[in-house]
Amino acid sequence: MPILDSGATEGLGITITSLGEAPLGTRGTDPGLVAIWILIVIIALLPWLFGYSHWWSAAAILIGDVILFGLVAVAITPPSLIWDGQTAEGVPTGGMEIARPDFGFVLWIIGSLALIVAGICGWIGVQRLKSGGSK
Repeated sequence: MPILDSGATEGLGITITSLGEAPLGTRGTDPGLVAIWILIVIIALLPWLFGYSHWWSAAAILIGDVILFGLVAVAITPPSLIWDGQTAEGVPTGGMEIARPDFGFVLWIIGSLALIVAGICGWIGVQRLKSGGSK
């Protein structure tokens, strides 16, 4: 599912998914985006394995913030592609494609906000346990 897409139906275009530029067969996956996926899975599994802690809550909030700020930065300065050329008849061609947020972008925003909220709830839960239960 595209996060950023220029909407080009013919010729050059920009489509970025959560694993890298599409189609994945020609350019491969982006190691930075794969690392984000691995980090999210690890953060999601840690409370099930070891329970909630202040460290987990702080890490979840921090990772959610980093993802959210990264998405905002990409929305402010989207990737673009400019090309120039000519046809066999000598007619100049060229254009510019700008990748705009797509449906996957909204899902990433929701996911990063959910991670931040989970970290805040984990922090509150640990505080309540330390103070002797819920009030």
